[in-house]
Amino acid sequence: AQAYDPAMAVEAGFLDEVVSLDALEARACELARGFGELHARAHRDTKRRARHDTLAKLRASIRRDAVELVWMGAKAAAGHRPGPKSKG
Repeated sequence: AQAYDPAMAVEAGFLDEVVSLDALEARACELARGFGELHARAHRDTKRRARHDTLAKLRASIRRDAVELVWMGAKAAAGHRPGPKSKG
């Protein structure tokens, strides 16, 4: 693992920006106001499009897992043979 100082982290793309502790609250409020000005519907639709392929793959995986679990359960049930009852 490589350690990054703040400037290197920005350059590497791990952070968008670095601000001093004194400027942190003001910068956070500024960014929040900017997010509040986004067109909510366009923002939502963009996020949906960006996530579409990933969510489709997740849904397909969940369906495959469910089918496999049912199949495994049916196989186990079919393979279950009760042994002879003990007399006693």
